[in-house]
Formats: sequence, structure tokens, C-alpha cells
Amino acid sequence: MASPNPSCPSFAWRRRTRKDEAKQPVFATRTSLSILVPAELQTVLRPRPPQEFSPDDLPPAFAAVKGSKRAHWLPAVVALRLALSKVVDPPIQAVVESGVLPRLAAFMSYADVAGLPLQAAWAATNVASGSSAQCAAVVEAGAVAPALALMNAQDAELREQVGGRQGGGEGKTKAPSVS
Repeated sequence: MASPNPSCPSFAWRRRTRKDEAKQPVFATRTSLSILVPAELQTVLRPRPPQEFSPDDLPPAFAAVKGSKRAHWLPAVVALRLALSKVVDPPIQAVVESGVLPRLAAFMSYADVAGLPLQAAWAATNVASGSSAQCAAVVEAGAVAPALALMNAQDAELREQVGGRQGGGEGKTKAPSVS
């Protein structure tokens, strides 16, 4: 018969101290299942914050928009939209040349990712506000059909955005009131 192992946490005869209680392992619980997670793996299992993208460094955002990691899509599209909202020299041609316009058009129909249709529509609208060739690129990317479908969205801000609301750096200008 094997002898009891005093270093085992389940060794009932060992007297526990406060120092021992502070070293207790973390348990990951899921419904009724508890799993002991060793300390060296706890950092791996912690949820990571979403990837941050800079409007001043667009190539990583282009890659994320084209990529398959759903958690990166919204932050990347927001970075594109912010870059395209610059009043002076927005990188419209860089966005057109990057090849992300078809993805932006597709993202307009991704209702399961909160905020993604709005941000994608906003970015596409900003690209369409450029030259006639850049506007044609948005049309060729297939953004018209999803934009028309979003005209029936419940979200008023989304309807306004796909309706062509364009304005200053933030796109928050209002139509002049008629008296």
C-alpha cells in the first residue's frame, strides 16, 4: 500500500495555515464542472483584451480586416474609419488599394458582431466621399446591396450612415433646418 503524500493538496491530515490558503489554486468553473488550473497556465486562459489598431498605422488593420479572427474585425474597422475621418489628407486611396472594400461590404451584413455593420458602413461612406474613381471602387466592391438592406435597420444611426450622412471628421453634422 502506498503511503500518503503530505504535499498533495487533498492530504486531509495536514494542518493548513494562512500562508497555504493564499497559495490555493484558481479554479475555472463552467456550469457544474470545476477544473484545477495550474498557476503556469492561468495567464494563458485569461481573456485577452481586443487587439488595438492605430489609425496612423493601417497595414495591421488591413491584415486584421482580411483575416479570420472575429475579435479583431471591429477594432480594425474602427481604426480604418477613424483614419478615413481625418479632415486633412484621409488615406482613401490606401484603403482602396489595400483590397479591404469587399470585406467592408460583407461586414455590413454581419449583424451578429455588435457595431460592425455601422463602422463598416461609415468607413465605406468615407471612401465613397473621395474621388469618382474611389466612389466607383466602393460600388465595384459590392457595398451598394448591403447598404440598401441596412436602410431598413432598426438602428437610426445605422440608417443615417448608410443613407449617405457625411460631414466633418466625426460625421456628426446635421442637415440645416428649414423655417
